[in-house]
Amino acid sequence: MSIRVHIRPGCTGMGSCTRLAPTVFRMAPGATVPDVLVDDATPFREGVLAAAKSCPFVGVEIDGVPVEDTFTPVAIVSHKLLTPDVLELRLRRPGFAYIPGQYVFVRLRDQAGEFFRAYSVADHTDQVITLGIRLVANGRAGTVLRALGAGDQVSLGEAKGLFALQPTLRPKLFVGGGTGIAPILAMCRALPPEVRKRVVFGVRSVTDRFWEAELSAIPGVDLLVVIQNPDPSWNGATGLVTNHLGNDPAQDYGEVYLCGAPGMINGVTQALIAKGFSQDRIFADVFAPAGTNSSPSRPQASPGGGAAAPLPTDWPGLLRRIHLYTSVPLALVILFYAITGFIANRAEWFNTGALEKTIPAGITIDGPSVQAFAAGCLPAGCTAAGVETPTKGPLRVLFSQGDIRWVCEVDPEARVLAIHREGVVPPNQDLATPALITWLGTRIPGQPDHEHQEDAPEKLEISFESVWGVSQVAVDRTARTWRVVDSKPAFAVSLVDLHRGKHSHAWQKVIVDITALVLALVTLTGGAMALLSAARRRQAILLLGGSSLLLFVLLFAR
Repeated sequence: MSIRVHIRPGCTGMGSCTRLAPTVFRMAPGATVPDVLVDDATPFREGVLAAAKSCPFVGVEIDGVPVEDTFTPVAIVSHKLLTPDVLELRLRRPGFAYIPGQYVFVRLRDQAGEFFRAYSVADHTDQVITLGIRLVANGRAGTVLRALGAGDQVSLGEAKGLFALQPTLRPKLFVGGGTGIAPILAMCRALPPEVRKRVVFGVRSVTDRFWEAELSAIPGVDLLVVIQNPDPSWNGATGLVTNHLGNDPAQDYGEVYLCGAPGMINGVTQALIAKGFSQDRIFADVFAPAGTNSSPSRPQASPGGGAAAPLPTDWPGLLRRIHLYTSVPLALVILFYAITGFIANRAEWFNTGALEKTIPAGITIDGPSVQAFAAGCLPAGCTAAGVETPTKGPLRVLFSQGDIRWVCEVDPEARVLAIHREGVVPPNQDLATPALITWLGTRIPGQPDHEHQEDAPEKLEISFESVWGVSQVAVDRTARTWRVVDSKPAFAVSLVDLHRGKHSHAWQKVIVDITALVLALVTLTGGAMALLSAARRRQAILLLGGSSLLLFVLLFAR
């Protein structure tokens, strides 16, 4: 099984992924989006899936199949401002499943497009979800939410987060700041009445108080509201919540649950530890600055104080990179063979010597018309040299190019124009075979094929072969003329040779060797990746065996 992760567009930099899977995600100083550190996160499956469950911006693919989040359109049941900047939003969501303490992502839309915000669930009763939302001044979400009302729709995701009650009946201390009281309200309602629940609720001013009646109505709840900046009318607790945690929390409470801004969370945590409370019994939901929140199972440790632990070697990621980097050249080689094979099977597209051209239906088979058509089929520099219309045989159109004559013969029934070259052997040229071949070599490219030459007193027939073409030359010693009776396509001949293994040249053998070696790397890395998954070992063994056989054939056939 292969697990790959990425950060989806729209990430708000909450950082829960870096806390849940620190070997996979890391937030660089000053960055707003975390970096993914490994290509294959299979060894870190637990942390990655926990991060994906905690945040919809963590995209996960298991064996190439994306794990998608589900968002459901829901109707707003009520829209009520509890304070000037705290909104109670109640949404109808049948079939909603959640653990008290978790939060949901709400998908909103404005003129700039869709975006997401996370809000803790305060209650779920009669298929209606209650959210407590702080409306940030001039914030994007606040602007949209203020404009909504009962009957409007938003899209709601599934419940996420790891902030949850421990399965004990010990007394519990809850500390919430602002809308951080929302998951605490849900937790207190979920606890049995006999469990003692101390709730410390901190707000900035008297006008920031809300849900006091709801909290006080829960059996077993002892509520203390702390006002940071009170007015003269307030007679209750004041200052910071850290001053109201009790004299001996280590003896009074089994666990502590914190929810709110990072400063409050860290302050309360340090205060509790200073009073002797064990950190492994402190559970927190830290709100991100942008109005979203994250849900680590423990508060985030303060930065600094030592270098980060080195990451383990990402062997699956290394294999994946090697496999990718070798697959690209292999794909290019395969593409090369495909294209050259296509061209080699259509050699007539590249004919340069004895050609056969089909005369279009609109052209009359007569001397002037054929001459005009043939002129367009010949190299530049050829000039018309006449038309021959014998009583027997084909119509012939002649062209000259220096001491070379181009002869174009027409088959009127098939409407085919056959073109070849011919010339005259100089009077002072020796007609002996070695001398004649040497002279022909100055005019025709390639090496003479002595093995298959036909030598007679009155005629010599020989082929000149090269990667640029194959020319079959006939020399009439009596008439002292020569004629290229067949000149195969120059470029296509080398491609045909490559695919048929005939007259292979050094560069063609190099291509075969490269193909074999790259195929070996792709096969071995692909097989190794597959062997990492027990479910695919059989397929991997078959792949390795079959590819090794193909590799042997390629190397043997070179």
